[in-house]
Amino acid sequence: MNRYILIAWLTVLTLGFAYLAFRSAAGAPPVSEPELALLMSRQQVWMDKLGASVRAENRELMDFYAHELEESTEGIIANVETYDGFKIADLTRSILIPDLQRLATAIDGAPISDVKLAYSRLIQSCNACHAATDHGFILITEARGESGWNQAF
Repeated sequence: MNRYILIAWLTVLTLGFAYLAFRSAAGAPPVSEPELALLMSRQQVWMDKLGASVRAENRELMDFYAHELEESTEGIIANVETYDGFKIADLTRSILIPDLQRLATAIDGAPISDVKLAYSRLIQSCNACHAATDHGFILITEARGESGWNQAF
């Protein structure tokens, strides 16, 4: 008799789990857009630290933060094809990536004046992308004075 009770319980549990799995799959909410503002906040951190490194003329840190900025930019391209109807991945590829590459080349050995110019152009490309996506009110500037980071640059 215990065997029949066990089989009945296993059957009920199996049917219950199958129902829950079907219900979850059928009623799953649509995949939402990634939260671009959160991804952009990471960009802002890398840009700010990169700027502090440029001001300090510390090429090792410049190289590190330029690399981090490039990685997070590639993450945006891979994960945010569109956002609010704008082709974010395409805009990032065409506007930001070329200036990131120019900056990386400058960091590798160009005079510091060229590095500073490349960094300024990178900031301009950020603002160009913001303008192209109706977010021109988000205006990125070069950081002035001491950084707010508890880090030596």
